[in-house]
Amino acid sequence: MFFSKVKKINYISVLILLLGLCIFCYPVILSKGAFLPGHLGDTRWANYTLEHSYMYLHQMPLHTSLFDMPFYFPNTNTLSFSDMLLGAMLIYIPIREIISNSQNALIVWFVITCIFNYYAMYFLLKKVFKFNELPASVGALLFAFSSPRQNQIIHLQFQTLFYSILSLISFLSINYNKGKLYNNICFFLGSIFFVIQLYSSFYSGWYMVYGFTIYIFIVFFSKEYRKSVIDFIKNYKLEIVLYSIITFILLIPLVKHYLAIGSQFLIDTNNTISLYGLISSNSVIDNLIFRYNPFFKDINNINFENICGVGFVATILILIGLFYKNQYKKYILTFMFISLIFFVNSHLYKLLYYYFPGATAIRATPRIIFLLLPIYSYLIANFFQKVKLNKSIITCLIFLLLIDFIYSNPFYFWTKEEHIDNLKEYIIPNNCNIVYFKYNEKNSKYYIADYQLGVMWKSLQKGVYSINGYSGYEPALIYSAAANNCIVKDKI
Repeated sequence: MFFSKVKKINYISVLILLLGLCIFCYPVILSKGAFLPGHLGDTRWANYTLEHSYMYLHQMPLHTSLFDMPFYFPNTNTLSFSDMLLGAMLIYIPIREIISNSQNALIVWFVITCIFNYYAMYFLLKKVFKFNELPASVGALLFAFSSPRQNQIIHLQFQTLFYSILSLISFLSINYNKGKLYNNICFFLGSIFFVIQLYSSFYSGWYMVYGFTIYIFIVFFSKEYRKSVIDFIKNYKLEIVLYSIITFILLIPLVKHYLAIGSQFLIDTNNTISLYGLISSNSVIDNLIFRYNPFFKDINNINFENICGVGFVATILILIGLFYKNQYKKYILTFMFISLIFFVNSHLYKLLYYYFPGATAIRATPRIIFLLLPIYSYLIANFFQKVKLNKSIITCLIFLLLIDFIYSNPFYFWTKEEHIDNLKEYIIPNNCNIVYFKYNEKNSKYYIADYQLGVMWKSLQKGVYSINGYSGYEPALIYSAAANNCIVKDKI
């Protein structure tokens, strides 16, 4: 298996990793840990959920049930109201055991997941697709640190995409000549990493299933690969059945918890991607080309969530990598076209929404970019592998790529001090076990999401239930659960 082939990590991959970390995390570095990725809203939700896992491990009061986080009281199963982050918890808990402050632990967790994303893609490109050191490192750079990562940094659940890549590595490592034990280990690891990905982020796991469905569709109509896939199924039919059953059994708790509230999510079926959103980003270079160009003046009105391109320079290199000495280009183009067509056309997206299992939970269609990022990584690696360039030009191209991945306004919008100040706004009487805070929108300096997260964190500190909450699914609040003196206004 590929793990046994890893002898040492070349200095080139380490150097490019360090450069990627610098451009991705420089606000944290320059502020000496004061700035945190994301903002007071979604990022603090992820931090809260991860902190709950640490408190659950130690069976602290109100945290004795993993799936029942103490907000939206008296609702239960609140962990299932958004991505569960269980795979993220596996990394966060050991860090939190060492680091006493939850925000500091989040920073370390964030950096470690960046490294995991980088090296997962690096090993896929180098050990499975047999790219040389530099191409594999550049492909990993794009996967772990490119513009879509910057744009979605507020959604930390996408930091665990390395589980998808490890699953892919495991399945692609299956080799008939390696023996039964070897191949069973590959099947087992591939299944386990897939399960962990779904438990970490439903979005990411769903995109794996969606992509695999498209792959099967393409293979069915391809004479070149249909026979090899049929032969694979014949050779491994017992393993396919066995590990499919194991995967299904392991996913039963996930399905059970999500089905309890899944039909109650409200989704906008008109939220599709524009062509500009697919090709551009908020990087420094793209802003110079598009955003400040009078010919593209309407671009400034596009919501940042709908911008999912990898940048101007990266896109050019990817396109060259697609068409230059690439035997798979027609299959890649077909895969990308089918993948995207359902997300750029509202009528087709409604078909996907109503008929493809789990699509009702996919709220932000531009996140389809995370299905395409591994393909982009492969294509940019193919560029650096096949195109013959001297060292000076290669160095210049990598330098331009790094600039292309620098956001003009990086998404590091909160600090530990802001978090502490936010919590000071909420006063909880000492005799309250269940609290509800009335939101004063007229006078409050916080957005409703920031406010709800502040209430959740304050209640977490005080060890009381909160009727307030914030998640993907927002149930009706039951104010009567709190005593009269525990229905209070924020301090503002």
